[in-house]
Amino acid sequence: QVRAVLFGGPQDCPGCADGWLQEGAQAKVARRALFSKFEECAPQPVDPQSYCVANSLLQNLASLGMVASSTEPSIQEWPGPGAPLPGSLAVVMSAAAPTCASGRRHHCAVAKNNCAPSGIEPLWTAMFSGL
Repeated sequence: QVRAVLFGGPQDCPGCADGWLQEGAQAKVARRALFSKFEECAPQPVDPQSYCVANSLLQNLASLGMVASSTEPSIQEWPGPGAPLPGSLAVVMSAAAPTCASGRRHHCAVAKNNCAPSGIEPLWTAMFSGL
């Protein structure tokens, strides 16, 4: 069985990726997603460093069948290191602060080790567990 964990994505513009997103919704693939609440394509972008259609991360996850809608209330929010792991790991939205000072800080806070906060490792490990 194919398994996938999406870090900070998919960020494709809605409409640009309809084909593969809809195929993904029909596929029997175990998958999870982790993204920052504050990255460019997320619900509350802070200091965006590139253009992204508003809230496209959630729209794309909805197209993939991972959430019921782009305003899905069951998405688990993780406040950051020291907080308990979310009860569900299907779709996790992190509010953890990035450790880098420039670039796509919020995206990189969940997707790259050099910008991730100390203490995110248990969440990263959990995202792959039990797939």
